Amino acid sequence: MLLDSPGLAAGPEFARFAHRAKRVVYVSCNPTTFADDAAVLDRIGCQLKRARVFDMFAHTNHVEIVGSFGRLERS
Repeated sequence: MLLDSPGLAAGPEFARFAHRAKRVVYVSCNPTTFADDAAVLDRIGCQLKRARVFDMFAHTNHVEIVGSFGRLERS
């Protein structure tokens, strides 16, 4: 699943759709909503595997965050 959030939280339906995904790539320009939605993904069994911050607009405080989430490995 690829989600490119417009800066708002993904919304109440996010967990229902993400629950079926094996992998979620999440792009956000808002660190606060990224953290909130990452917590939702954690609750449904997705683990943050990798995250990067991109400074897309020099001399501003605007950044893009890209996180890759995958299902927890069960043993």
